[in-house]
Amino acid sequence: DFTVSSGSGVSGCVMQASNNLMYGVTSSGGANNLGVIYRFDPVTFQYNDVFDLDSTTGYYGSYMHLIEATNGKLYGMMTVGGTYNKGTLFCYDLSGNTFTVLVNFNDVDGCSPTGSLMQAANGKLYGMTYAGGVNNLGVIFSYDLSTSTFTKLLDFVSATGSHPTRSLTAASDGKLYGTTSSGGANNMGVIFSYDPAANTFSDIYDGNSADGTNFNCDVTEPSSVVFNAMQQIFQNN
Repeated sequence: DFTVSSGSGVSGCVMQASNNLMYGVTSSGGANNLGVIYRFDPVTFQYNDVFDLDSTTGYYGSYMHLIEATNGKLYGMMTVGGTYNKGTLFCYDLSGNTFTVLVNFNDVDGCSPTGSLMQAANGKLYGMTYAGGVNNLGVIFSYDLSTSTFTKLLDFVSATGSHPTRSLTAASDGKLYGTTSSGGANNMGVIFSYDPAANTFSDIYDGNSADGTNFNCDVTEPSSVVFNAMQQIFQNN
């Protein structure tokens, strides 16, 4: 049971790190009532508030869950707080229990991230912001762990999708897929693909009143077994 003193208001999902412990984030509670990073041992059921968030670290990670990169560190984003109060991208080192702000989001390069990061096959982290950028409609960005470099890759535009609220997903074709909550041909959101190698964006489906609007979800690529099973269900019905 969560408590105010050690973190409350769970935000996003829990993930299991390579040390077999579970990690997550809360949106409130803790020393500053701005949330905590917590650890849970699934064997002993022991819970620990391992880091208390504040206005400088960033807080309120909307729809955010932590990811473990290939370097063994955890990464995530906060929606508000940081130098410009526009959110942060951070690293949490499991071995040293240290928290480091890597990026302070701003209006120019993207602000108010609401989803999670993902690590692509090239080793870079990719993510999106809800707002900011040239059109204040959000951006797609990368963060290079080897050079500690943040790069804005794309500014969302209303015609092909705007204001993403969730996360990117890497597919077997090498492209990243995601959704937006607005914009597109009907201003009802889109499903899109982004090719990091070619730096090209494609609006592949426009939301509409008949089939669904204002997407607030991640895109998932099913395994061939699951896909074939789903296809059989649709054919039978």
